Formats: sequence, structure tokens, C-alpha cells
Amino acid sequence: MSKKIAIIAGTRPEVIKTAPIFLKGQSSKKFKFTSVSTGQHLEMSKQAFNTFSITPDIELNLMKDNQSLIDFFNKCLSAIDNLLKKENYAGIIVQGDTATCFAASLAGFYNKIPVAHLEAGLRTNNKYSPFPEETNRRLVSNIADIHFCPTTLSKENLKKEGIVKNVFITGNSVVDAVKIIKEKINQGELEIDKNISSLSKTFNSLIFVTSHRRENFNKPLKNLCKVLLKIRDNNPNAAIVLPVHPNPNVKKEILSTLGKQQRIFLLPPLDYPSTITLLEKSKLIITDSGGIQEEAPYFGTPVLVTRESTERPEVLENNFAKLCPLDSPEELVKSADKLLWLNKKLDSSLSPFGKGDTSEKVIKILEELW
Repeated sequence: MSKKIAIIAGTRPEVIKTAPIFLKGQSSKKFKFTSVSTGQHLEMSKQAFNTFSITPDIELNLMKDNQSLIDFFNKCLSAIDNLLKKENYAGIIVQGDTATCFAASLAGFYNKIPVAHLEAGLRTNNKYSPFPEETNRRLVSNIADIHFCPTTLSKENLKKEGIVKNVFITGNSVVDAVKIIKEKINQGELEIDKNISSLSKTFNSLIFVTSHRRENFNKPLKNLCKVLLKIRDNNPNAAIVLPVHPNPNVKKEILSTLGKQQRIFLLPPLDYPSTITLLEKSKLIITDSGGIQEEAPYFGTPVLVTRESTERPEVLENNFAKLCPLDSPEELVKSADKLLWLNKKLDSSLSPFGKGDTSEKVIKILEELW
């Protein structure tokens, strides 16, 4: 009889990075994988599930408007605890550093159910950057029984903290996800946002911009908007494409400052196939996202990271990315202008995040240990 394993995800990045594990796991003779959605990014996570043709087995729908981190965490911990008490799971899989990830790990620990952590060992060594993700993932590392590290450096980070048992370098499953979606796009199974197709044909240079992190709210976000106007003015053949995050702290500032500006296109949040296409077709990416730092090297697109630090320092090597914190906006303008002038893709074969076989490695390790 197959053992039941729960894969618990709530945000869009969690869904994207766990989807390849779930899909690969369907062929396992030892396990029956259950997909559990907390709904932390309700609409965006549903969109991601649909992209991979996955219907969650269990939907908790925990997110409410204007909910605080603590409110969501408490609801998430309680809901997953109740779920684990009802179901006979042999283990749970969590991903990354979100409230869903931490709450699910803690619930697993309280119920003495083994926890496997995807994307383990990422560190900035500043508990407030990014907030609250850096502390979430540190706490999860102290709970998890199996650690799937994307790179050698992430494994070394865990070793420094005394975590050496059941630590494996597997690459990052986001590469698996990109390959799956690219194949679906090439086969005509997925449609791309018409705005992306049109803009890529109209402008020589697309600049893909995202911003959503709490530490960039208020003044940093104001600085970003001013910087984007300067970059637009300095590069007359370029267009800026900015999918606006639904968080009201982000949305209000961006719409009021950048709305109705020429060659700045503010779009609703993009589905994953359209995001992947934009990553590929852009000449430059400006972002505070963690996942984009991992996806962009697959396409050789350079990234300017609007943060003071990154838990993925591997991207700083081989010039895949450069840190440009928003308290020094002039450096961001200078770096963007230089990269647009160079107009050069990077060598994607040097990407540090694996070759797209992470899900296969993860399932094999789980079958051996569980």
C-alpha cells in the first residue's frame, strides 16, 4: 500500500516549485502524493495550479483581505494541524520561506510527522532582509528532517549551523518548472498574454520590472518609480513592462506615479507562461523577487536586484545579477543604462540552479529515506 505524502503550498512561487515534484511523484510506486493549498496567494496560486493542470486535493482557503502575518500564520497552523490529525500522512513536503512553509513545518513537528524542505539553506544572514522570509526559513531548517539544497553554497550554509544529516544538493525545482512550461508553450498548449506578444514585436528592448517586498514599501518604492522614469527617458527604444502586484501598498504608489506614462506599461499580474515568455524576451529585469533571480539565468537575461542583499549570491557570480538597493537610485539608473547599451544575453549554461532534474532527484531520495 502506498504511503501518503502531503505537498503543502500557498503562494504562487510555492505552487510553481512544488508542481514538478507532484507531477513526477504520480509515477511513484511507493507514495501517493496529496496536493494541499492554503490559499496564501489565493487567485495567483489557483492560476499557477491551472497552468500545471493540477487540481489541489485539499483547498483550505485561509487568506482574507487585510489579514496580518500573525493572523494568517495562526489560521494556517491550526488548519494544517487539524488536517494532519485527520489524515494518515507518512511525511509532508514544504517549499521555501513563507508563512505557509513555516506553519506547515511546525504543524508537522507537533504531530511528529517527518518534514522535507525544498530550497533549503538559503541565507542573507540578516533576519529582517527579506522580512519575514529569512527567519522563516531558518526556523524551518531546525524542524525539517530532509533538506533539499539547490546549490553547494546552500548546503554549506546549513553545515555552518550544525545541520549535516540528510542534506542533499538537488538543484532548484524552478528549472524543472520552466522547462515544463516552455514545452507546453512550444506545443501550443498554453496561451501567452497578448500584451506581451505585442510589446515584444513593437519595441527593441523590453525591461521587465517587479516589486512586492515589504522592505521596499513607501520611500524605496517611490525611488523605484522615479528611477524607472529616468531609465525610460535615457533609453528611447526601450519599454518598461510592470505587472502590478495586488498588494495595496504597492498598487497605489505605482498607479499614481507611473500610470498613463508613455512606454511604461502597467499590467495586471501575469500568469506563469506569460511571465516566462517575458523573462525570455526582455533585455533587462529589475526586481526584488527571489524566484526571478533563479528563472532569469535559464534565459541568460541580466537582473538588477532592488535589495540590499540576496539569499542567492550564486547569481552575483558570472554577472547574472547585481544588487542595486533603492536607497541608492542613481546606481540603479547607471547599471540599467549600461546593460541596455551592452544589449547582451548571458551564458545560460552557467546557471547555478541545475539542469531541470531536481524533481527526479527529490523523489528518488524520498523513496530511499521514507
